[in-house]
Amino acid sequence: MMKTASRYAPNSIASAKKHIYSRLIDYFLTFITTIALFAIMMPISMNTSIYKEVTAEYASQRKGFYEYINETGILRLNASGTDLLSIATEAESYVERVAKTSAYVHNVTFPKKNDDGIYSEVVVDVKETFIYEQDTYRLDNVSHYYQKYKHTQEELNDYVIDNVHKKYEELTPAQRIDYQYKTIMDVKTSNFVSSDNADYIARGEGIATYVVLTEQMTEKIKLYYKNDRNDTSLHESIFNSFVRGTQKAINDVETNSKVYKNIENNINVITQKYSRIQIVVYAICYVIAYLLLNILVCVFSKEWTTIGQKVMGLAMCEVDEMEPPVWKYLIFHGLSFFGFSSSALLSFILLGNIGVTSLKVFPHISFLAIMIFILTLNLFSLFMPLFNKKNYDLSTFFVKIVHKDKHEFDVPVGMDISDKVEEENGNDDEQD
Repeated sequence: MMKTASRYAPNSIASAKKHIYSRLIDYFLTFITTIALFAIMMPISMNTSIYKEVTAEYASQRKGFYEYINETGILRLNASGTDLLSIATEAESYVERVAKTSAYVHNVTFPKKNDDGIYSEVVVDVKETFIYEQDTYRLDNVSHYYQKYKHTQEELNDYVIDNVHKKYEELTPAQRIDYQYKTIMDVKTSNFVSSDNADYIARGEGIATYVVLTEQMTEKIKLYYKNDRNDTSLHESIFNSFVRGTQKAINDVETNSKVYKNIENNINVITQKYSRIQIVVYAICYVIAYLLLNILVCVFSKEWTTIGQKVMGLAMCEVDEMEPPVWKYLIFHGLSFFGFSSSALLSFILLGNIGVTSLKVFPHISFLAIMIFILTLNLFSLFMPLFNKKNYDLSTFFVKIVHKDKHEFDVPVGMDISDKVEEENGNDDEQD
């Protein structure tokens, strides 16, 4: 097939800066349009049977997870039973109950804020202490886990005392108490009643155990609950002890519990399904955006130039200054389509769905890894024109197409420039 000389053959190769700017314009126009389409199509996809099925499956597994964690005692369910209370919420509740239990044991009043904002001293209701119920472990998450739940599970029934692994049944009552409060929670025992005193470990029906602050520390914690926050050290100490104990319990379950691992695996499988839905919807939106902003624009422009190329005043021709055949334009846009797809990574970060990128596309390769690889190639391609005379990027290099500067001067359509092309080619041969 006979080639046609490009009308822009006399023009100079466009600067690398213009080349880079045109690619950035096309990239971000495609990115923004894809995001807009995704915002429209994702809510629509939520009404599909596939999405509803995955959502229901996820809700079921999540409910099972909440119930299991509640059963271990590490964290409790909220009042509606739809979620777990946070560690901070549980810790705050624990500190207040320790303070009120200590006040009750020492038979002293406790501050209560009235409707008028004034604090008054009231007698502690036993229902607000660890003494109220026979099974008061449910009021003390850490005790529930370490004294009631842990030893009932074979894979969890391992207590390390002085670097020696022992089963719960092998521990003396004193070791069980010390394991929880000293080893796990690392409480500052100087704040509590001496272990020589019967009140150090108060008991409820021989089942529940809890620590009691000394009278001096009880008066100190009362100041905190009178909203005197000049010295918060005691509150922070007890709060942090509870958090340490809870976190160690969580780590124990995550590492050793077969039930937890099974639930976690099921949730991960469902999450992967949800991620696939999002990625498929996004891919559809990206294809539509690219077709609209690149392929269709190029077809109707009659010069196969994109919006970015038009804005920067660029035209494309072959290295030999001939008009590129359609198949070269198609390869150029195919490579650009591949490179622009890295916008998916930016999109999910912008949408706050970075977790979607953890989806395993191949057994050991995640969607995130693929997107980072493509983004790296894209950045390399973007700045490649700065380092070669033809101002190639990867797409133009593979098809041997250069960008000409249309703004330099324009050649009327139909003008015969074949002699000039032959002359220039001859000069190039002589120089070689």
